[in-house]
Amino acid sequence: MQKPELICFARRVAPALISALALASCAPEGDAVDEGGEVGEATSLAAEAGAAVAPPEGDGAIAAVPAGLAGEVFNLVNQARAQPRVCGTQSFAAAPALRWDDRLGRAAQSHSTDMATKNYFSHTSPDGRTFVDRVKAEGYTFSALGENIAAGQTTASQVVNAWLKSAGHCKNIMNPNFRDIGIGHATGGSFGVYWTQDFGKPL
Repeated sequence: MQKPELICFARRVAPALISALALASCAPEGDAVDEGGEVGEATSLAAEAGAAVAPPEGDGAIAAVPAGLAGEVFNLVNQARAQPRVCGTQSFAAAPALRWDDRLGRAAQSHSTDMATKNYFSHTSPDGRTFVDRVKAEGYTFSALGENIAAGQTTASQVVNAWLKSAGHCKNIMNPNFRDIGIGHATGGSFGVYWTQDFGKPL
């Protein structure tokens, strides 16, 4: 079975005012390069597409978009995908809207809550689990997977704008191969607010 290659990229952004913001992404292709041309810390992960738990028949995990900040981020992401966009040096055509997937939503929410509770900022949790582990544990089987995380942004528009201004995060948002998304948001920790987006293409 073909194994997707997953590249992780992280950088911290210090704004002129108030608090530090943090951004990081894991993308399925290439090194993510920020707008200044600097390649972030990249780690290659070989992720098997096999399932920990069999997915529901059909689109059983596709559910109504939740209310609140997760729903706002979902809508803003699909608005962004509806328009052609340049991410760093790569041009993207408008992409189809993503579907909300409860399995990805649970994986994203659990990671945001974990970062806020344990006061860390990383795709890898303190117990060594990666975003691949978290998504597979929720029963989502995939041929492509990506994750964006951020911290410190207080509104949905702030966090989506920050992701769109960073090439690696923007590429995840605009990737036409992704079909599904889940989003998590939690408060706490030194940044105050933690965000996670998990993107997937099911098998």
